[in-house]
Amino acid sequence: MIWPAYPAYRESEVAWLDEIPSTWASGPLRRWIKSIDSGTSVNAADTPAREHETGVLKTSCVYTGTFDITENKTVVADDLDRVSCPVLEDALIVSRMNTPGLVGAAGYVEQGRKDIYLPDRLWQVLFAGVSSKWMHYWSKTQNYRDQIKSVAAGTSSSMQNISQLEYGSITVTVPPVSEQQTILNFLDRETAKIDALIEKQEQLIATLREDRAVTITQAVTKGLDPSCKLVKSTTGWIDSIPIHWEETKLKWNVSAVTSGSRGWAQHYSDDGDYFIRIGNLTRDSIGFDDSSVQRVTVPLHAEGSRTMTREGDLLFSITAYLGSVAVVDEHHVGAYVSQHVALARLTGSSLDPKYVGYAMLSEVGQRQLKEQAYGGTKVQLSLDDIRSIALLLPPKEEQASIVSFLDSRCAHIDALIAKSTAMIGVLGEYRSALITNAVTGRIDVREAV
Repeated sequence: MIWPAYPAYRESEVAWLDEIPSTWASGPLRRWIKSIDSGTSVNAADTPAREHETGVLKTSCVYTGTFDITENKTVVADDLDRVSCPVLEDALIVSRMNTPGLVGAAGYVEQGRKDIYLPDRLWQVLFAGVSSKWMHYWSKTQNYRDQIKSVAAGTSSSMQNISQLEYGSITVTVPPVSEQQTILNFLDRETAKIDALIEKQEQLIATLREDRAVTITQAVTKGLDPSCKLVKSTTGWIDSIPIHWEETKLKWNVSAVTSGSRGWAQHYSDDGDYFIRIGNLTRDSIGFDDSSVQRVTVPLHAEGSRTMTREGDLLFSITAYLGSVAVVDEHHVGAYVSQHVALARLTGSSLDPKYVGYAMLSEVGQRQLKEQAYGGTKVQLSLDDIRSIALLLPPKEEQASIVSFLDSRCAHIDALIAKSTAMIGVLGEYRSALITNAVTGRIDVREAV
């Protein structure tokens, strides 16, 4: 929908905005700040505070752009007398110290809670002459992010902070008090509509992913013929299998199972060969995620050359994101793998690599990869765990039929997921543009309410 402009504008005196409605004010944020308070760093258990328990907020309470009071930790008994700054209703919580992308993140407090306190890395800001909720919407604009970026400082590129002086110097545009609530009502209504549409697309994506997982599991455990007779399995990982299928283990069908060497960082380069890391293995397909590619220039006769990939190699994540697998295609031949990725090379002709890859994405394959992990807080798989993976073995021709069916079905589902993902992006962009235009006065929404 096209919203009208205001009937009259004037120069804004703000570098990033040419004009504002003639009745609006503009200036440094400090003009409207009533108070800024922060809490205290205290020791806390990594579990949320229950009712009547004392908690301290995590900085993640504003990561989503809204305030989530459940993102808190229970304060230990010895530090109960050190907490300060309880969460107040109608305040704006601001992350004063964080990564470059999250410093300045803010959330509006609809309802306070006196037994939940702020840590020292969060501010609680109260305003006079402007609604805290207005400032929350304004903090979602690119204008706000750009100004935060310009004033944030820090000795580390991974952690930055903003001072109260710099925060107060940020310039904002503010309508008359009588007009603020009207615009807020409009934004609440319209963003709720957009959020509902986004949620529907997210639900559709979840349904499609579930459908893909069920389809893969059915195909690699029962085959494509629903009338096929089933017999009891002896693996312990599945109840029954088609009568003409066999049961095997990966170790009986591989010539090698290995992982990358340590110290590959010294070979990093802008050019060179593809270096496959855990992030390049997806968790819901047997393909690769090439959105972030690291390359290496490997010295002649380097020990790691044994892990140079060949077409049909199976790759497994073994230290994180367990269950991520990939099958090396023609586009990823000649790459190297990191120490966190296992490479299994099939031998003989009894197994189709893509069939094995799909089998690993099935419910049975995922359960094996995750339940065999060890290591306490750092869950990982050993190479012997990879070798011991149980597999169902249909005739080779049937494996090819299953792979062809799943390639087609998964491609169709992936196309639908991509379409919904693109729609979420469009809706998100529209939401951001609507908020920006409303809180900077580029559109007049008073009549819309």
